[in-house]
Amino acid sequence: MAGKKVLVLGGGFAGAAAARTASALLGAAHRVTLVDRTRLSHLCGSFPLLIVGERAALQARCSIADAE
Repeated sequence: MAGKKVLVLGGGFAGAAAARTASALLGAAHRVTLVDRTRLSHLCGSFPLLIVGERAALQARCSIADAE
């Protein structure tokens, strides 16, 4: 049986978790693709560090393309 294609819409924390979980559960025979309207995701857990000046704004985001 040929692998299936799974599309996850939304690259926030829930979408990334869903894509990662689907990929792990389905295995290498299936292809999981994550699509978001932007190329960058903001790391909300870093916001307190931004407020107190311990992290720069550019450090509080990551490219969705780099996520695996």
